[in-house]
Amino acid sequence: MATELKMLLTNKLSIFVVVLTLLWLLVDVTTRLAGQSEAYNNTHELTEIKPLVLPQLTTKVVEQLNLAYQQYDTNKEKSLDSQTGMTATEQAKQQGELTSVFIDDNKIELKAIIVNKGVDEGVYTSHEHSNINALILTTDIKSSEQKIEKFSHDSQVYGYHLVIENNTQVILTKQQPQGLQEIILTMYKAMN
Repeated sequence: MATELKMLLTNKLSIFVVVLTLLWLLVDVTTRLAGQSEAYNNTHELTEIKPLVLPQLTTKVVEQLNLAYQQYDTNKEKSLDSQTGMTATEQAKQQGELTSVFIDDNKIELKAIIVNKGVDEGVYTSHEHSNINALILTTDIKSSEQKIEKFSHDSQVYGYHLVIENNTQVILTKQQPQGLQEIILTMYKAMN
């Protein structure tokens, strides 16, 4: 082994490889140590925090977008205008099968017919009507306040006489100056 080492140290090529390897190791160690010290210094430096600036629309673009979407705007004022109800003359002309009826400042809609237990739910006879009630949703048009009221057969609903016809309809009648007004208030329109 000593002879091999002696031969290795006397060979020019082997000396060149050893010197080159030592230089490479020396450069590697110094760059690694210098890099660690720079990283250490960078972590202790305060960096300036800049706020995130989002892209802003110009006023012209904002106006164009508002104009484009204006047709889809459903303000409460507009929706209230569409539900202002009817005049007294228009209310007196309400006839036939309707899903909602305007009476004074109220809009009424039939929500359910309730039959008490023990009563056949088929065709109603006069003695069965005492066990039947209609649930009517009343909406005050001016305040948009809603309430559900229970009315029995042969009772008064805001000046109209209520007769429960079947499990989806009631008949409202009122004597008007131009004749008898008859409205069939139904929960839904029948599909033809």
